[in-house]
This record gives sequence, structure tokens and C-alpha cells, in this order.
Amino acid sequence: MIFLRIASVLTLIHCVAHTIRGVLSGPNRGTEEIAVIEFMKSHSFNFGGVPRNYWDFHLGYGWFLTVILLVHGILFWYLTRLLKANSLAIRPVLALFCFNFLFMAIAAWKFFSLRPLIIELLIAACLAAAFATAAAPQAQL
Repeated sequence: MIFLRIASVLTLIHCVAHTIRGVLSGPNRGTEEIAVIEFMKSHSFNFGGVPRNYWDFHLGYGWFLTVILLVHGILFWYLTRLLKANSLAIRPVLALFCFNFLFMAIAAWKFFSLRPLIIELLIAACLAAAFATAAAPQAQL
């Protein structure tokens, strides 16, 4: 149960850090980054009947991840209470989210940086530990 609570807190920390560093902060790596962002903003195209640019997608996906991490963090906290009542029913959910964060870690390693990779691996490890420590099925006699 403690591992699921830790996963919840780590996910909420990841959410806050991602939101502050990835969505709300402006360019902070110098003139080259500013030039790329301005280029992304300046080239619009029609997407589903709406004018968009690559900066819209970048920012939109950033907000998607913020909301997803917030929902995951709240859900993990809530599942802790359910784990007490019916741990066998929760185990597949824990496994699913563990794989979710493992794949997010792979994407972070490939496309982003070490910080999200580390926290996503820690969350996956906590979810795996929660899965392992949830009551195992009893053998039928």
C-alpha cells in the first residue's frame, strides 16, 4: 500500500515539475531556442479545418501530459483505499500503469532528458512493488 502512495506523490511531483518547467516557463536556453519557437509559431497550416502551427501542438501536448499526470496521481491515491478491500482486482490495473510508465520512460530516454526518465522509472518501480506486495491469489484446496 505504501508503494502506491509513493507512486501517487511522485506522479504529482512529476505533474508539477512538468507543468512549471515544460509548459509554463518560457524559452530559457538562449537565442537558438527562441528562434526555433518563433519558427514553430510562424508557420500555420490547416488541421481539421482549424489553423494551427507546431507550437500549438507542442503546447497542447504539454497540457495533455499535465492533465494525465494529475489524473494518474489522484487515481493512484484513490486506488490505495481500494487495494485494502480488493487487492486482486487492483493488480491488473497496477500492472497496466506500471507498463504505461515504463513506456513513458523509454520515450523520455529517447526524446527528452534524464529527469523525466528517472522519475518515470521510480514511479514504475513503485507500481511494480505495489503489484508484488498486493495479496497474491490463494491456492484452491
